[in-house]
Amino acid sequence: MSSGAFVSVLQRFAATVAPWFVRNKHIGTFVESVAMVKAESIETLGQGLRMSQPLRGDASALPYLSRDRRIRIYDTEPEASKRYRLSQWRQLKRQFGTHQGELRNLAPFFLPAKPFLRIVHQDGNGDRATWHQLNSAGVYSVFKKEPSNWDWDGQTEKWSRFWLIIVRQGSGDFFADLPAEWDDGWEWDDGTLWGGSPAAAQIADMVEAVRSEAKAAHSSLWGVLLIGQATDILPTANATTDPDGWTTHPVGNWSTVLDPDTGLPTRPPYVTVLWDKNWS
Repeated sequence: MSSGAFVSVLQRFAATVAPWFVRNKHIGTFVESVAMVKAESIETLGQGLRMSQPLRGDASALPYLSRDRRIRIYDTEPEASKRYRLSQWRQLKRQFGTHQGELRNLAPFFLPAKPFLRIVHQDGNGDRATWHQLNSAGVYSVFKKEPSNWDWDGQTEKWSRFWLIIVRQGSGDFFADLPAEWDDGWEWDDGTLWGGSPAAAQIADMVEAVRSEAKAAHSSLWGVLLIGQATDILPTANATTDPDGWTTHPVGNWSTVLDPDTGLPTRPPYVTVLWDKNWS
């Protein structure tokens, strides 16, 4: 009920139903003023309740909800993602510090698309790789591959490092302006990805959503990779070597673009490194 309607109801009550002394000129004015104050309070309360609902409130309330709920929102994050993450803040924070929490905190960045995301890390002895997966249906799963099929640079003792893999297929328009694969005609610093382009800022925010907000303190995000489709890098597969020199999974060689001994590429053409910790 609006404040005007609330006051009108009280005025009709005072004029027709209330005792005679309430209908006195001065008492009636007093009742009307009280009604106006109460009506304004009700309207303010209703507005506050509406603004406290991230999925329905005005966008101007989102920064305040972010502060109160201690869920960081990012400049390049879509509004739909901000609203969703703020509405799910309890569920998200409950899983922070886990790889599942990292994946679930990042997935809304692609709304309305539903991305396919993976995180992979290797055991300290190099015997086993663990793959964490959040598919497009939002189902989380873990697969352990032994012997390991993930050795980024031969430094297997650095067990706390992990890599985020984003599947381009299913990620919507987010990567629409990026090159489909390495060496497909775009040029360095042409604005497609680097040089302060919007895509670079978006990637930086995604990295922060994982490494500064959701990950465990003991772990370290070491890289973010983009692949064309989920089958490009399979958690269940072993590394094979292409005639052009690159391997389907890292075998201690993916930390450099070219093999220093042969001069041949180390990574598949469908793998794009969006971010590497060694760059920062």
